[in-house]
Amino acid sequence: SAKLIELIRNMLVREYRDELHLFSALSPAWLATGKTIELREAPTSFGPAGARLEAASDGLRLSLTSHFRQPPSRLVVHVPWFYEVAAVECDGRPLPIRDGRLVVGPEAREILVRGQILPGTPATSFEQAVEQYKTEHRKRHAEFLRTGEVR
Repeated sequence: SAKLIELIRNMLVREYRDELHLFSALSPAWLATGKTIELREAPTSFGPAGARLEAASDGLRLSLTSHFRQPPSRLVVHVPWFYEVAAVECDGRPLPIRDGRLVVGPEAREILVRGQILPGTPATSFEQAVEQYKTEHRKRHAEFLRTGEVR
């Protein structure tokens, strides 16, 4: 259980050197129109961090609220591989995207990303991953029963 909690935490918020990284690994299902991902007072080595990511049909809205004791040098927001970005603004000013990352100062409060999930993106979700695992396990078990071999 602890490993799963750590994995999910690091998918959403993680420290790297003097930076705070947000949303390093997201599922397409989490960014469907109308969905929200929210971190409330997430404990970090910099102090409590908050972020609310709201998905709409025309883009994403990220609201940041933090109470850093010692602010990170920068916040790095990861844009998922399956998301096509048309434009980005941070606190009303254009923001470039570099290598799938949005880099802002710790004082940033709102990031607007105009874009969409790429057409043809597989509809991945936890439930789907579990079903794929079960299907594969059934095939391997049947093969084992038939041949006695473990692959």
